[in-house]
Amino acid sequence: MWVPYEMFEPDRGSGLIQWGGDQTEGEYYWLAERAVEPDRWPVVARWDATEPWHQLDM
Repeated sequence: MWVPYEMFEPDRGSGLIQWGGDQTEGEYYWLAERAVEPDRWPVVARWDATEPWHQLDM
C-alpha cells in the first residue's frame, strides 16, 4: 500500500507518519527517520494510490 515505504515504528528506523489528506484523495506524510531530527524529515505525498510518490525536502 505504501511501497516502497512502511509505516513508522520507532524501533525499526524509518517510515511514514501521516499528517494530512485532502478532498481529492491526496495523502501527506512525514518520512520519519530515527537518526534524523524531526525538523529535517522530508514530506512525501501522492495524489492517488496508483501515482508515484513525490518527496519534498523541507
